[in-house]
Amino acid sequence: MSINVILVGPAGCGKSTITNTLVGQIVSSSGPSFNGSGVTRHIVKHAVSHGQLRGHIIVDTPGYNDLKLHATAAAEIKKALNSSKIVKILVLATMEAGRTRPSEQAFINSLISALGGKCNYCVLFNKTSPSSIINSPAHQRVLSSFYAGLTHPPSSACFIPFDPQLAEKKNSQLQLSSKAKLESFISSLPTNEVTSVGEILSTAEAQNREKQRLEQEKMRLEREKKEAEAKHRANVEAAEAHARKQKKKGKVVAGVAAGAVVAGPVGAIVGGLLGSLF
Repeated sequence: MSINVILVGPAGCGKSTITNTLVGQIVSSSGPSFNGSGVTRHIVKHAVSHGQLRGHIIVDTPGYNDLKLHATAAAEIKKALNSSKIVKILVLATMEAGRTRPSEQAFINSLISALGGKCNYCVLFNKTSPSSIINSPAHQRVLSSFYAGLTHPPSSACFIPFDPQLAEKKNSQLQLSSKAKLESFISSLPTNEVTSVGEILSTAEAQNREKQRLEQEKMRLEREKKEAEAKHRANVEAAEAHARKQKKKGKVVAGVAAGAVVAGPVGAIVGGLLGSLF
């Protein structure tokens, strides 16, 4: 069964570039956005046919902060999250000049709350500062503050460095070093399962629910078995009682008949009484 990797994030955060990178060719339009409106209008799904993510399907979604197509973006994101039985959720965020955006925290909280708060997701900080800054104490404080503002923290996070060559370039891909890092990160992401009613649960939660369902089903079957056995015993006992009654009735009739033959009316009465005793 294929696994859908759902890319969710604001317009211009690099979802389409990442899609192109993971698929290995230009399959999703990307480029700079200057008016608050993203390039992607509807979900774009492409299968990965090679490498660590072979068998995964990358799903690019419209930017949730698209000023012109907010309702459409929300509907497309919902469609993407229900596009497969097994999904990985990757939320893109930005960390520019060592700062994060409160609006992105608010979106993540809204998204996870809408999904029931029982799903796994990971955060990808795209276009971040060089590694030397990422590993600094100041960076760690910013990251801790970002996580503190989330009602349901992510399972993990990944940082892709900013590439100035891609800043004004359309329909691009990340460098090979970033691609390798990204593939390794996504291959290790925890999965979620989409239930029959569209609820998205972590695989562990889904397995726990399935275990509970099977236990309840077992208890129901055992209860029905006991009820069936009790009903069968009652039917057998009733049949045996009826048979004894019929047998006793038969003996009475036989005794009456025998007495009538041997001694006439008086013998019939005596025979009937004797028959009733056996």
